Amino acid sequence: MNSKKIILSIFFSFFTLFAFAQEFQIGISQGFNTLRTSQQGQNINSTSVNGKKGMGTSLVAEMYLSEHVGFSTGFIFENRSYAIDDGVVFQSEVDNLNPYLIPATHDLFYKTVPILIKFRSKGDKGKFYIEGGSYVSWLQGSSVQDVSYDFGSVLENENLFNDFDMGFSFGTGVDLYIVENIILGFNARLNLGLVDMNAKEWPEDVFKEESLKNNTLQFSASLKYVLGKG
Repeated sequence: MNSKKIILSIFFSFFTLFAFAQEFQIGISQGFNTLRTSQQGQNINSTSVNGKKGMGTSLVAEMYLSEHVGFSTGFIFENRSYAIDDGVVFQSEVDNLNPYLIPATHDLFYKTVPILIKFRSKGDKGKFYIEGGSYVSWLQGSSVQDVSYDFGSVLENENLFNDFDMGFSFGTGVDLYIVENIILGFNARLNLGLVDMNAKEWPEDVFKEESLKNNTLQFSASLKYVLGKG
């Protein structure tokens, strides 16, 4: 199933439930994330991979089937960034006599669609909630900065990273009703990636590692409009 069919299936299922919704919200959100990952491999003598701050902007749609239970989805446009520290030794089987130092910063740009179930509390002015579910992401582009090594033809391959990611999401937050139909929201969410970020195009004699997965902690603020209440 290609990406368009996955997106259409998610939104068709979501809006099919719209007929049963007691409350529907749309809005935008802005936030930042930090990526935490680790890597291991037979050609790596020591590794230190540090997450860096990335930004994310999203279109949000939420639907509540009752006062306390609802669903959330949307489009998130985000970048996830991590840095490999100075001093990481890269031992190439192509040139065993000259290992490389590989400090670098990697920026990955994703389009993400989450699908979450939400449980919220009562409240006239504000409602706390917890959420959980899954997400799918498609890599839109990537860049490598501050590179001090030379992989030759490897860096010419635009598919250094897997173009698809998916995983589980868990979060919590609060919605504050500024006026009757306007909500200011704050959210913290943990995403646990399941897919190896590395593309299969990496030649095994150049770089071989077990896994490198997206694990991100996101913080965001949103502004939402309540279209209707049952």
